[in-house]
Amino acid sequence: MLSTEGQIPVRRESSSSIEERKKREKAGKLATKLILFWVVLLVAIVVAVKFKSHPQQTKDVPDTRVTRNLVSEDAGFIQDAYPQFASTLGGFLNAKTPEAKNQFVHDPVDIVGAIDRFYRSNPMADIDLRSLHYAGGQVLRCNGRKAISTRWKTDTETIDAVFYREKGEWRLDWKQFVRYSQVPWPVFLAENGEDTSEFRLLARLRTTTSGDDLQQEASNVPKLRLILYNPKFGHPGEMGEPSPEFEVDAESTMGRRLKAAFESKKDEATFGNLANLDPEGMIRVRVRVSRTQEAGVRKFELVDLISTHWLSDNFPNIDEN
Repeated sequence: MLSTEGQIPVRRESSSSIEERKKREKAGKLATKLILFWVVLLVAIVVAVKFKSHPQQTKDVPDTRVTRNLVSEDAGFIQDAYPQFASTLGGFLNAKTPEAKNQFVHDPVDIVGAIDRFYRSNPMADIDLRSLHYAGGQVLRCNGRKAISTRWKTDTETIDAVFYREKGEWRLDWKQFVRYSQVPWPVFLAENGEDTSEFRLLARLRTTTSGDDLQQEASNVPKLRLILYNPKFGHPGEMGEPSPEFEVDAESTMGRRLKAAFESKKDEATFGNLANLDPEGMIRVRVRVSRTQEAGVRKFELVDLISTHWLSDNFPNIDEN
């Protein structure tokens, strides 16, 4: 028989001890559940407070589905219209007389006289059609109406053209295309006598010197100092003849519109590819300028800012604010 010496004695729990141990285990589980509940509740409260304090964060996240749909819609729209507006541009450039060109333009009846007068003092654009190719486009929108802005390139030139749908055809915005002015800008600056005319020009804000700033503070009227240049067709990065300096009250209607246009050009949020190859820091303007002469000295005045683009039609979503 095996000896019982050296064996570990087995201790048996009483029924009361077993019951007490079960109660302790049950209480421990309940405490754990309570702790987890409070942790979850606190996390939920923190998230809710953060969301309520910064609700705008949800607005900062773009709806990529909408963006993709819009881009896809515009691409399809331009693709469908391309054969028509390309044919319009080709027909216009091939036409050798103002009358023939008039068949391809937007509002032909209204501008037939302007086309005739323009080509009397301005040469017709000599575009190398063999190297001309389409370089991109975008859709412009106005109150449910659409126009198409396009860019074209040759070996030596870059041109932009805008088309409107008119009577089932895509027609060229001729005034935008040729940068129409009633009088050639260099001629207007050089001639004598009185005149007031409309121009499509490039505008640049002149950087003020310390002396100008002191003068501005003394008058207590902030000024915008503006220089106007004629654009060079086919060479959007260049400008032509500069004007004398124009002063515009910064807080006037014209001043506010100019400031808004310059800000829009900085981030390219407004004009898209209509103007992104223009000289740095310049905007497109359509203006009326007057010329007077006293004692043999010519004086010029910026009479009106018609629009902050060169389009024939005003599109509120890309026009002055």
